[in-house]
Amino acid sequence: MRCVIRAKQQTHREGSSYNHLENKNENTMIEMLGKLEVGAKDDLWRDKQSREGANCVYFEYVHLPSYAEDRTPVPLAVLFLRDPVHDTPYDTCLISDKPTEMRVAVCAQNHHATSATNATLFAEVARLTGLTPLELTRPLRLAPVFIPKPWGREIWYTGIESRGMSSMQDIPIAWILDIFGGLLAGDDTDTWTAPILLKILDPHPLENLGDLYFEIHTKKVEVYVVTGLDAAAWPEGVGQIRYGFNQALLQSYSSQANFLQDYLTSVEAYRKVRYQIDALLDDIKRKAGKDPNQAISPETQAQWHTQLPKPLLVEEGRRREAMYAYTAVHDVAVGDVIQVQPFTPHSLQHGVRVIEFQTPHYERFILSFGQKVLTQPDWDTQEALPLATTDKTEPGSVKEMSPGIDQIADFDQFQVLRLRIADGDSKMLHCKGYALAIGILGEVDINRAVAEKQAQKRAGRDARVLPEEAVYIPAAREQLQFTNVGSEPASILVAFPPGG
Repeated sequence: MRCVIRAKQQTHREGSSYNHLENKNENTMIEMLGKLEVGAKDDLWRDKQSREGANCVYFEYVHLPSYAEDRTPVPLAVLFLRDPVHDTPYDTCLISDKPTEMRVAVCAQNHHATSATNATLFAEVARLTGLTPLELTRPLRLAPVFIPKPWGREIWYTGIESRGMSSMQDIPIAWILDIFGGLLAGDDTDTWTAPILLKILDPHPLENLGDLYFEIHTKKVEVYVVTGLDAAAWPEGVGQIRYGFNQALLQSYSSQANFLQDYLTSVEAYRKVRYQIDALLDDIKRKAGKDPNQAISPETQAQWHTQLPKPLLVEEGRRREAMYAYTAVHDVAVGDVIQVQPFTPHSLQHGVRVIEFQTPHYERFILSFGQKVLTQPDWDTQEALPLATTDKTEPGSVKEMSPGIDQIADFDQFQVLRLRIADGDSKMLHCKGYALAIGILGEVDINRAVAEKQAQKRAGRDARVLPEEAVYIPAAREQLQFTNVGSEPASILVAFPPGG
């Protein structure tokens, strides 16, 4: 008995490896769909909503990595199981970039299938391929990727870029969202979109070398929550963010144009000495066998600075101080919220660790930086300064929605809530679409409110989140329950797109 597949040709790739053959195995319990078109996978979820009993389908799909430098198509194999639990479907899948291996395993199970259930066949394919099932109706734990920066590092939980890719159970999230994006987000779209970008900014505690770019964005909106202050950098427990322009100095000018012109002059004066220092540091890098554009740790940079002429370093510090006199700094403490709208100049300072939610726009305009910029040839001061807002701006405010639930961001693109949960207490949220959650304090369990009623079918809680652990919560269309299961007060951030 042989297993043959009925295939649909993909619209974005020529040809089909199955030649539209029919499935001749009458005992087949895993549907073999072959290669799916771009929109056919989303029709599959809608079709299976109306079926009774457990359904298991195998298909292949070509992922196009438009975000990567190498855009070679990635052939993927998917085994999808839907097992209704009362009125709520339980969806799980296997995803592999080795289609031949999974196809052989699926065909072998269909060949021997007699009275086995689809769930049993699915489990056996998982065993044969060594793949871990990805449960699509439960919170999906996000594995971060660490991105080195000249000022420290970023920790991406939902990053999708050529520089790094976050994952769920060792599966790149771009693959998962391309295949199951509509299902996970609770919409009917045929094309996937990047989720809200969740990351941690972890600047080094060294002054200047740990300061981020002083920059603006034209599209991106972001919100920070301060989670840590380095004790050596901020012994009083109060850190800083450079945010906007010096309003007192601005008011002393006869016009905004004159203020900005003098600021630009100070930036250009600093840039000249910055170029001299960067050229000397590039020579030191080459002698150390490093590429001049390679990110070097702030500790190593600090050591290399001792080899530079002292008068040059003194002049750099003097000009940097003169340039920053035109900007404003705001004090921040652990728990503070900082909202950044487009065109607002800002620079998180050294030793201030934050959780950040932002729109997935990878764009910035650098006004100045206290070290060499590695990601672009030069600063964007001339282009960006006319766009920057000079109005008085405050880093942000918190709105209490109900006891223990604060709204810390209410942008058009997304919202963020902070849940403060007492020991043994719970908070309920209603989320129509997907959500992202990351722990701040304590231990928080996340599950669906109706899950307790279905304990006989699906025992146990969905996800336990500790500080700086994050999950992607699929569209629930019901209430989510966040429970403090620790012995101390707990706090967790939850972000969701408009209408969620």
